[in-house]
Amino acid sequence: HAPQGDRQSSWPADTVAHPTAGTLETFWVDPLLKLARASADRVIPGVRLDRTLALFDGLVVDLYRAESNTRHQYDWVLHVDGTPSAISVPLKPQDGPLGDTCGYQHILDVETAGVGRTWTANWHDGEGRNLQLTLLGEPGTRAIRARSMTNTEDDRVSTLIARRNTDTTLFAAILDPYRQTPHVASVRRIPAERSGTPLDPLEATGLDIRTAAGTRYRLLASNGRSKTRFGDLVFRGGLALIKDAQHGREISMVDARYLEIAGQTYTFKEPTDAYLR
Repeated sequence: HAPQGDRQSSWPADTVAHPTAGTLETFWVDPLLKLARASADRVIPGVRLDRTLALFDGLVVDLYRAESNTRHQYDWVLHVDGTPSAISVPLKPQDGPLGDTCGYQHILDVETAGVGRTWTANWHDGEGRNLQLTLLGEPGTRAIRARSMTNTEDDRVSTLIARRNTDTTLFAAILDPYRQTPHVASVRRIPAERSGTPLDPLEATGLDIRTAAGTRYRLLASNGRSKTRFGDLVFRGGLALIKDAQHGREISMVDARYLEIAGQTYTFKEPTDAYLR
């Protein structure tokens, strides 16, 4: 929906004169990967929002891009119906609500800290369910943990915000729901380059996710305009997911033209969605 501006309406809405409907760019389902990508450039003047959600083996990867020629405050927000537990950021309490207007006045019990590295936060509930969030590091990030309103007057929900003040940024998050221990053991960024030149994460992003059980996932996302090297992989396309586990390798590709992996190459004349095993 359109931003509040200086209004205090509880339910801001689109108008006929200013519709803010986004565009579904991609939807794909195969035995490994469930993927949706959408974009919107009519919500905030001069800002393009582009979000990709990838679901595989119970994990969720959220790649949220915000692009503009001018500086903005971007808040990536997560509400969790659970009790916050371990967090890898040394938070300090902040007096008062998070802000004075636009709904921020309802965000209370604020704790905050600056963080430039990859960090994690956890929640649990009374039924043995847990959630671990991993957010890839980015200089200039502020982590905010608080409580915010729900549709019940006296109830509050745990809220986590990653805040950046910049013109263009990418929030890369991995959500790992678990019972006993987290599945995800480590997450690192795979550097992307073309012709030896490093690429901005907005142009190409690679994630290397490893689990405690020994499974490795490599997720590659790019604009698909030309071949991009991600470590020992070369990919041209929208998104690729490579899973290496004890039973072998699985590959999902969306809008793919080319993939080079372990001495093998896959080439497509047209952008192609494919699942290989």
